[in-house]
Amino acid sequence: MKWIAFGDSNTRYWLGAYSWPGPIEEAWPARLEGLCRAQGADLTVVNEGYPGEEIAFARAQFDGLTQGADRVILAFGTNNIKMPESTLEAYLSYLKRILEQNGQRPMLVLSILWFGEGYGFPGAQERLPEWNGAIRELCGQYGALFLDTTEHFREQFQLYNDKPVRHLNSEGQALLAQLIFQRLKEEKWI
Repeated sequence: MKWIAFGDSNTRYWLGAYSWPGPIEEAWPARLEGLCRAQGADLTVVNEGYPGEEIAFARAQFDGLTQGADRVILAFGTNNIKMPESTLEAYLSYLKRILEQNGQRPMLVLSILWFGEGYGFPGAQERLPEWNGAIRELCGQYGALFLDTTEHFREQFQLYNDKPVRHLNSEGQALLAQLIFQRLKEEKWI
C-alpha cells in the first residue's frame, strides 16, 4: 500500500534555524511508516513535503503528486495564514477543489500547525481557531478525516527548531507522527 504525505516544510522536516532540510528519516512521514510497519502494516509513506508552498500549490500539483496513492495525508496552511492578504475563503476554495479531486480515496487533513508570535503579521496566530474550525467542517462535508494538532503544540517551544517558532524539530516530528498514527488507528487505517 502507498500513502502520500503531501505538505509544506513541516512535512519535509525543515530546519528553519539553518534554512536547510533535516534528515528525511526523522520527518513525520518516515516515522509514521515505521510505526505502521511495527504494527504489521505493509505500506510506504512517501514524503512530498515542499517548504514554502501554499494551498494553491497543493491544488495545482495534487493529481500528479498523489497519483497511485491509496491514501493521502494533506498538511498545508502555515504559509497561507501568515500573510495578511490571505483569506480563509480563498484557502477553503482551494481545499474544496482538492477534496473534490481526491474523490472517495481515504484522506486525512491536518490542522494548520501552531506557530509562535512573530511569525507572519501581527494577529496571524489569532486566526488559527477560525481557520482550523472551518477546515474541520469542510473535511466533514467531504468525508475526509481531520486531525487538530493545536493543543499538542501550543506553547511547546521545545518542539520547534527556530525563532520565531514555526518548524518542528526532531522531537516535534516524532510527536506529530504519533498523533497521526493514533488517529489512523482509531479510523482503522492501520
